[in-house]
Amino acid sequence: MERIQKEMTGGEREGRKPRIKDLPPSERPYELLEEKGAQTLTDAQLLAVLLQSGTVGETSVEMALRLLSQCSGEGSDPLVRLCSLRLEELRAFKGMGRVKAIKVKAAFELAVRLSNRQVSSHIRLNTPEDLADRYMEQMRYLKEERTRVVYLNAKMELAGDVELGTGTLTQSLVDTRQIFLNGFSRGAFAFVLLHNHPSGDPAPSEEDAVLTRHLKKMGKIMGLPLVDHIVIGDKCYYSFAQGESRILQEDSGEGEDE
Repeated sequence: MERIQKEMTGGEREGRKPRIKDLPPSERPYELLEEKGAQTLTDAQLLAVLLQSGTVGETSVEMALRLLSQCSGEGSDPLVRLCSLRLEELRAFKGMGRVKAIKVKAAFELAVRLSNRQVSSHIRLNTPEDLADRYMEQMRYLKEERTRVVYLNAKMELAGDVELGTGTLTQSLVDTRQIFLNGFSRGAFAFVLLHNHPSGDPAPSEEDAVLTRHLKKMGKIMGLPLVDHIVIGDKCYYSFAQGESRILQEDSGEGEDE
């Protein structure tokens, strides 16, 4: 009986999850953060703190390294790619249960919100390239279409932005009233609409063109003009202000919906 108990204990020891405490002190992310500051930790070490524990056969640091490795490729930043995954996609990774996935997704969302809120009004967004550069990494990996409105002040500086929702972009799904209420509450002078194409091809659809004409018309009526509609692709974008459609260069009433 004693022999069986020892065998069971040994088996449990072999099959248990490695702990952070099993690492040398110099490699433990908690101690490193306390002693040297969060900025000194690698992406994997910071992610390991969120994961808290690993899986059978790997520590949380090793699990974090594996996750980042599986998100690398095609010249993309693995952390950015991991951040863009939906909750169900995170849970598909080995060892990533419900709680771990929720913690990681919540932490990434906080990071995105903090980044947006820390941006001062002195960030100038004068050109489509400025806007695309700012939002490309946030939107290029998304698996579904998401729509964002960027508000600008009279100096064409960022006054704030709001995500409208998820789904194929159509006039019927966009809350035009909310776009203008949000703009007025921020004292905006103008606004830009952005959305992504999950295919990676930013070529605008007919629905994109129809919505652009509609918002251009409503913007003139409301005194809050639409200055551009940018479609984000994979490392590329389409700007209605500069593109061949010329919708935003049309004279008032020309080619607009009745």
